[in-house]
Amino acid sequence: MKPVRAEVRLPDKSTKEFIENVSDGSGDRIDLKLLVNSLTTMQTRVNSFLTELVEQQRETTKDTVKNSTPSSDDDIDDDDDDDDDENGEPPNKQQKT
Repeated sequence: MKPVRAEVRLPDKSTKEFIENVSDGSGDRIDLKLLVNSLTTMQTRVNSFLTELVEQQRETTKDTVKNSTPSSDDDIDDDDDDDDDENGEPPNKQQKT
């Protein structure tokens, strides 16, 4: 029996392959229970790998953001008001002619 395979493609274009055998060693026949066990094991391994990858990317992003943020709050522009909502109502729509 062929093993179950999963391939994760990483942002740097490389791949990480996970292989899980689905045989109990007694021959080519497998049953559903063996397949489910193998898939569960593979899912656990892939999830663990992806979790580590995401955590590494978060740390890298956090460090990048931390290094690029302004040192003073005066540099940050918090003006998110729109000029057309002076009275809290949307502007009047123009009629099509």
